[in-house]
Amino acid sequence: GICIIFQSTLAAIAVIPLTNYVIPQFGAPGMFLFLAGIVATGALVCRWLPAQGQSVRAEEEAGNGGAMMSRLAVPALIGLLAAGVFNGGVLGFWYFIERIGAAHGQSPGFIGISLSLGSISTIPAAGLAAWLGGRISNRILVVAGSVGLLIAFTTLQLPGNAAFLITNLMFSMSWALAQPPYWAIIRKIDITNRLFVVSTAAQGASGVVIGLVSGPIIEAGGYPALMGVSACLIVAGGLILGLASLVSTRFAAQSAELRAGSI
Repeated sequence: GICIIFQSTLAAIAVIPLTNYVIPQFGAPGMFLFLAGIVATGALVCRWLPAQGQSVRAEEEAGNGGAMMSRLAVPALIGLLAAGVFNGGVLGFWYFIERIGAAHGQSPGFIGISLSLGSISTIPAAGLAAWLGGRISNRILVVAGSVGLLIAFTTLQLPGNAAFLITNLMFSMSWALAQPPYWAIIRKIDITNRLFVVSTAAQGASGVVIGLVSGPIIEAGGYPALMGVSACLIVAGGLILGLASLVSTRFAAQSAELRAGSI
C-alpha cells in the first residue's frame, strides 16, 4: 500500500506537465524522453538499497520452504494466476482510457486532469489498504476493490464530463484498494517462500496478453466489449484468488495432520 502511495504521487505530478506541455510541444518523442528521465532518477538512490533482504517472518517459518516446482507450490501458483488475471482486467481498461475518453467527447486537457486526479485518489485508497492490513480480512479488501472497479465501468456508461471524472476516481481508488491484498495473500499462501516475488512478473505477462487481444476485441465490439472483458477478468481474478486460499488452507490442514501423526 505504501509503495502504491509513492508511485501514485509521482504519477499525479508527472501527468500534468506531460498532457499540458510536453506532449503538445514535442509529441510522442518528447513524452518518451520525459518518462525516460523520470525512470533514470531511480538510479540516484540505488546506492542506499540493501544488499539483501531480511526476513520478517517468525524464525520457524523463515526456512527455505517447499520446492518451487512441487505440490506445495500449487497454492502460490494459483495465486499468481489470480494476480495475472486481475491485472489483465485492470490494464485492459487502463491501456485505452484516453481513447475511451476521446470517444466520449472529452478534451485532451480534461482527460489529463481526470487521470491526474485519479492518480491522486489512489493515495488515500492505498493508505487505507495499508492501515486495514491485519485488521480485517484481505479477501474483504479484494471484494470491495473489485466491486468498486465494476461500478466504475458502469458509471462510464453515463454521459458528460462528471461521469468520466467519477469513473477515473472510482477506478483508481478501487484498484489501489484491491491490489495490495493480492500481494499480501500470495505472500501468505506461498509455502515455498520464493514464488511470491514473481507476482509483478505474472502481472506484467498478463499486461502483454491483454494488450495483444484488446485490439481484436475493440474491433469486434468496441470499447463496451473491452470493458465487459475487463470486468469478467476482474471477477475471475477474485474467484481464482479465493480458490488459492482454499487450497492453501487444505494443504496447511494436511500438513498439520501429518505432523500430528508423526509425533
